[in-house]
Amino acid sequence: MIIIGKKKLIGAVFFSFALILATAIWGYKVGMQSSLKSDSELVLFFGFIGAGIELCLLIAMFVYAKRKENDFLMVAKAIQLNGVLSDSRAKKLGNLGITLQESLNDAYQITAQKSLKIAGLNGLVDELLLIIDRPLLVVSLTGSILNFSAKAHEKTGCKQGDALSDIAPAISIKEAIQNASHTHTAVQQDTHIVCMPVFSATGTLSFFLVDLSDQPIVSKVMENVKHLIQKTDTEKKQKKPFLKFFQKGRE
Repeated sequence: MIIIGKKKLIGAVFFSFALILATAIWGYKVGMQSSLKSDSELVLFFGFIGAGIELCLLIAMFVYAKRKENDFLMVAKAIQLNGVLSDSRAKKLGNLGITLQESLNDAYQITAQKSLKIAGLNGLVDELLLIIDRPLLVVSLTGSILNFSAKAHEKTGCKQGDALSDIAPAISIKEAIQNASHTHTAVQQDTHIVCMPVFSATGTLSFFLVDLSDQPIVSKVMENVKHLIQKTDTEKKQKKPFLKFFQKGRE
């Protein structure tokens, strides 16, 4: 099957139609000038016949193209409704139908692989929430609770589908989205609640991990880092007297 635009097809056929008529008329005039009246009339006659056949072929091609267009629209509608292209419908479109069916099969395989990957990641999240000993909520960008740890359930009695505003009214999910989109870091709201943004592989904000601990894990990490820095500075100060002692000894 060959796909061609209507304007190009009409232009090509009209040019061919006009060329046949022009050739027939030109042959008729040349024949009349050469005193070949019967031959020139015969050329003109066959020219009109050829032009008529060309016109009939044009009409037949348009009817056939319209039927194929309807077949293609029916196939597209069937794919939208059922998601499957049957062999009988694919054969109506010829090579285009076969290629379309192969592309759909490839798309189904890719979709199935992505579904398995998503299901595996969901299972991983569930397992991690089971072993995490902190009140964590997995919250969508609309503010609904997607998942939660056992500690969060004990502390708030939350369920999947509950609104975050019912559990923690002080949290503004819109403000958290705005801040996280700019900073790509955790956002602290209220006195101790921290919203940790989770981004997809493409860098799109997907959901939030909300830590309801009295001392959020982010704050705890910052305190540990601060303690480590202070410890390092103390060790450096303790080493300086020894360095001065060795310098004096050399002098």
